[in-house]
Amino acid sequence: MSITDELNEKKTLDFSEYSYVCASTLNQMVNYIPLVMDEFKFKDFYTVTLYKDINLTTKVKGNKKWDENLQKTLDKNTIALDEIKIEQNEFLKVSKTIEAFDKVLKDKKTFWNLTGGQRPFVLAVLEYVKDKPEHYIAYLEGNTGQISVKSAHEEILIPYSLPKGTNIETALKLMGFNAQSTLSMKKSDKEEQEFWLDFYEKYKNTSSNLRENLVLLNKKKHENGTNFTQSDKESFWKKIYQLCQLDIHNDNSYLRRFRLGSKNQFPFGYILEEMCFHVLYDTAVKYSLGIYSSVRTYSIEAESQLDEFDILILTNQGTILNIECKSGIMDGDVAKSTKYSTYAISGVYGKPTLITPLLENEISNTTPKYPLQKSFDAINAAIKAGLPIWSIDKIKKELEEIIKDNSK
Repeated sequence: MSITDELNEKKTLDFSEYSYVCASTLNQMVNYIPLVMDEFKFKDFYTVTLYKDINLTTKVKGNKKWDENLQKTLDKNTIALDEIKIEQNEFLKVSKTIEAFDKVLKDKKTFWNLTGGQRPFVLAVLEYVKDKPEHYIAYLEGNTGQISVKSAHEEILIPYSLPKGTNIETALKLMGFNAQSTLSMKKSDKEEQEFWLDFYEKYKNTSSNLRENLVLLNKKKHENGTNFTQSDKESFWKKIYQLCQLDIHNDNSYLRRFRLGSKNQFPFGYILEEMCFHVLYDTAVKYSLGIYSSVRTYSIEAESQLDEFDILILTNQGTILNIECKSGIMDGDVAKSTKYSTYAISGVYGKPTLITPLLENEISNTTPKYPLQKSFDAINAAIKAGLPIWSIDKIKKELEEIIKDNSK
């Protein structure tokens, strides 16, 4: 019976006598997924790992860390990682790489995952399997959520999604990070969720001036250049509470911690992040995505904080969306840093995004007026850095489009 027949009958794929081989790579999610899928159960597991020296005693630094990250993340019941060792200087020679394959895999039926491999690895594998019809090669396509599996006799597409229990902590651990998050996939408090969704609707209604008063909370000066007084700040808060029909004198609202707590210096940024999280939460839960707020990442090795992310969403295909909420200024260096940070936590499969407090029809405005000028500066910086931009009124639609693209 072919694999296609087994799939049609909804049986588990029988690779129990196959060796699973992948390239040691930064993007370990693509190597991890087949190892934990119910459809694939392998006999043993190898990474193609580079070594500095001819005696194959010292791993290339990146390979050493990547292999350790993968092994530490795998469940203790999963098969242990072994290696196919190749000297770094020989890696570009297809014949030498094939020799290394044959030393370990001779007479073994093999399932090759090409997804994370560089061109020399892929070329060597394709050459090696030419006369081995029992071998399979595979490639994970994250944008469509499918694994292409091919042998000499057949080619099939297998839909995939992350197995239950895989979360942002798993994804970050594969990249060598621990994480802490203030909000996660736990059920959002219904009353709090309703508050922020209502707040969001009021925010989008620009005639109410709610947004303008929120922006002014982060400003230091009037349009004419004179400094704001404490009385000015209090007046902005009063207007915000009035527009939201809240009692500022008997304040038990969800805005209180931004008005009186430690986040009261530049409160609009925190409010924007909180509002966006709750707006995106319903969509994320609807499609069983992991959504996390205020995520702090720590190096597993150094145990020191490296970065903090406004909102992270883990898709069912293992992609991390890094969503940056900017209430005001963001210069070019910060925009580039957002791209770099996304790469650090998820490799080339990460997707950095900027959420602007502006509406879709405002983004193209060439003559921005006080107090919104800084938001336009942030958009220009994001464009130069190649960051996608979501207008505040379209964030649910943007997330849903990414989900639909991944399910095609």
